[in-house]
Amino acid sequence: MDDHYRRLKPWMTLQRGVWFSGEHAPEAILGYNAATTMGLDVGAAMPVGPVHAPLVIVGVFDRTGTQEDGMIFLPLRFSQELFDKKAKLTAVGVRLKTLDRLQGFMRRMFDLPQVQPVTMTQFRDTILEFVCTSRLLLLLSALVAAVIGSLGVLNAMTMSVAERMREFGVMKAVGASARNLFALTILETGCLGILGGLLGIGITAAAGVGIEALLRTYVPFAPPGRLVVLGPLHIAGCLVSSLLLAVLAGIYPALRAARVRPAQVFREAA
Repeated sequence: MDDHYRRLKPWMTLQRGVWFSGEHAPEAILGYNAATTMGLDVGAAMPVGPVHAPLVIVGVFDRTGTQEDGMIFLPLRFSQELFDKKAKLTAVGVRLKTLDRLQGFMRRMFDLPQVQPVTMTQFRDTILEFVCTSRLLLLLSALVAAVIGSLGVLNAMTMSVAERMREFGVMKAVGASARNLFALTILETGCLGILGGLLGIGITAAAGVGIEALLRTYVPFAPPGRLVVLGPLHIAGCLVSSLLLAVLAGIYPALRAARVRPAQVFREAA
């Protein structure tokens, strides 16, 4: 940003600190939410850009209730040099004196080559749509993973029961009830689900380190601290979900084991 930005949005005032000391100064001003989330204040330093250049925070904006609260602002010239975009602009903000001129202004902007006009309403709708789509994709991915995992457990336990029908027949012949065989198979399935959940949590924790490294490499303003956190509630929820899915998948093999007929099993084995 530069001085024109402050005239474009006069409601943005400094809560504490000072304005940039120069156009090429390696300094930053944080939005209110950005400063709170990252736990940074005036005088703190942070690395930014592809080369992780050291940056000094010289000010914090007051809360505005807009998207600027979550932004980090750098001097325009310094940003262009940092990201190797000298004399180039990514976006230009325009404020009209009256909304009656909006449609005509948008039509004129559309006629300009290499210019894509976007209103704040369109920008907000795009962000909300992106967030909703991302959540839906994550939900569908989790659902597909759960179905595949359940089918895997079902297949493994069905094959395991089929291979041990003689053992189940012997157990039933010496006094084991159908309930005992059902509970034994469900217990084995539950152990399989718990082990799968622990393995998944371990892989997620290990992959989280790599994901954080990628984000910090390609996202210059990634917040400090851990980005992928597995809390106790997340771990407990994963284990419970894995256990429930495994138990549901193991009902059919358990019923098959419980209904074994010793005479038929021994006759087929002979």
